[in-house]
Amino acid sequence: MLFKGNPGKQLPAWLADKEPKGFPFNRDEPNVDDFPGSEQIEDLWRWVGGLPANRDSETPIATLRERAARLERQALKGEPSQYRSPALRGQTRFRFADAPEPVFRWGLGIAEFALEVSQCGADSIYVYSDPIKAVGVVRSEECDDSDLEQHLTPGRTVVARVGQIVVLMNEHGRLAVVEILEVQQEQTQGPYIAPHVTFNWRVVETS
Repeated sequence: MLFKGNPGKQLPAWLADKEPKGFPFNRDEPNVDDFPGSEQIEDLWRWVGGLPANRDSETPIATLRERAARLERQALKGEPSQYRSPALRGQTRFRFADAPEPVFRWGLGIAEFALEVSQCGADSIYVYSDPIKAVGVVRSEECDDSDLEQHLTPGRTVVARVGQIVVLMNEHGRLAVVEILEVQQEQTQGPYIAPHVTFNWRVVETS
């Protein structure tokens, strides 16, 4: 029986002697916003599911919420939108070991670029040409946008260190530059730190 508007839990005569299971859905204080809620619903579903009324063995709500949050955080790690930006310039800290693939993308259309990386040394990373056409590292201290093409290499990878500028050419022949700001190796001693690289990117407008 669901008792609603029946604070005395009165039963019809034909049912009273059967002493049915009852769930109170009465408003205890009509003048206060105090309505039956989750506890009554849970009691009802425990009865429907054949679970004991004693809740000593049930999983606390706080634990269920923690599990749900953990699942959501893990799902976000695999969400492609976490590893791309439509902006033509910007900065990011890319945790490449957490990403579905070690590639960060930015821009759109003919101005779209992709930076694929992997760990190399304590202050360096490998940059791959696989998702684009060519990569290179600027070797001279002074280099303007008109000189970037000469730094592209025919190889598959280049090694880029903190402070260096990487040149990318996409399949449309457009150029972009990436400045490596920080490289962090995986740290397992003490608090865990995931490997990541922090960098600025800029699509060369004149390319």
